[in-house]
Amino acid sequence: MLRPLILACLGLLIPSTLLAQTEFRSPDIAADGHVTFRLEAPNAQNVALRGQLARPAKPLTQDESGIWSLTIGPLDSGVYSYWFDVDGTRVVDPRNRYTKQWLLMESAFEVSGTTDRTSAMRDVPAGNVTRHTYKSKAREGDFTGYFVYTPPGYDPRGETRYPVIFLLHGFGDDERAWQEFGRANVIADNLIAEGKAVPAIVVMPHGHPEPIPFGSGFNWDYYGPANHTRMNQQVVAEILPQVDAHYLTKTGRDHRAIVGLSMGGGHALGIGSQNLNTFGWIGGFSSGGAARDYEDYLTPLLSISDAPQTAPHLLWIGCGEDDFLIETNRNLVAWLKTNRIEHTYVETAGNHSWPIWRDYWERFLPLLLTNE
Repeated sequence: MLRPLILACLGLLIPSTLLAQTEFRSPDIAADGHVTFRLEAPNAQNVALRGQLARPAKPLTQDESGIWSLTIGPLDSGVYSYWFDVDGTRVVDPRNRYTKQWLLMESAFEVSGTTDRTSAMRDVPAGNVTRHTYKSKAREGDFTGYFVYTPPGYDPRGETRYPVIFLLHGFGDDERAWQEFGRANVIADNLIAEGKAVPAIVVMPHGHPEPIPFGSGFNWDYYGPANHTRMNQQVVAEILPQVDAHYLTKTGRDHRAIVGLSMGGGHALGIGSQNLNTFGWIGGFSSGGAARDYEDYLTPLLSISDAPQTAPHLLWIGCGEDDFLIETNRNLVAWLKTNRIEHTYVETAGNHSWPIWRDYWERFLPLLLTNE
């Protein structure tokens, strides 16, 4: 008699509409990489899959119970995002808890595949990630946040000090992106365990100190430079001193790096170039912003011949062949070559997506701080 009583009590607590829902999984990821998407929308006229996986949109078909479905693949291992177009309305997958909180939210999922990726969880010592919030002058007194990864073995009461890496996200994301979708901390744990990377403190700040004006008022020609100026202040004058004050850091340019993706790649290239006495290691993945406007942001690199002690230990640039920013990055590299500025350029297959940036972080991290 106990089970019927429990079910009866649950019926009082859970809405009848939820109890009546059909049981199914979405996305349903098969071992061979095929993925099935399902949505219960019995009154919809048209449902389509959109986003990273569906350009152009892919239509779903409806069965007799009102469930719409579509199977695609097989997909390579990696992280993917998508959303449903339901009669012209953007809808995230209500059966999927994994959500990309970009400007407009998207559902996401991971295909593990059979390859032992460095971004996969392994049974190795793991570092810690701590969230910090503070009142930022760069944001005109508003609060902002950043995460700090400390490597395995970090002891705040110990004597060992660590180099610092600033890791910046792209446009529309926030300080959670490099953990939740980039798996930056997991990749660092695995590389450190293999002896391929130097244990370091990684700082992941919020990259929009200039608030994004939603709607028709957005003007990138204004927003990009304004946000870059505030980001420079936020990183160099605010967050870096806090990190040095509260963590066991090694100070000085020889022990500091700055790198990012897309908008954050532009931030890293520009902030790094404008602060050569602060950052000795600079990188940009699929970079925009300063990568496009290099003559506005990267001109301090032209003075390296007069002050060789300020030359970056590493200036690393990577971009996918199918990335919409590929020509921007090629033009930047051509400018660096013309001006005989030492750099490393990597061009790989792929587009503007997390699998590329995870790969670049995995490539970049072992090259950093080799003077430690």
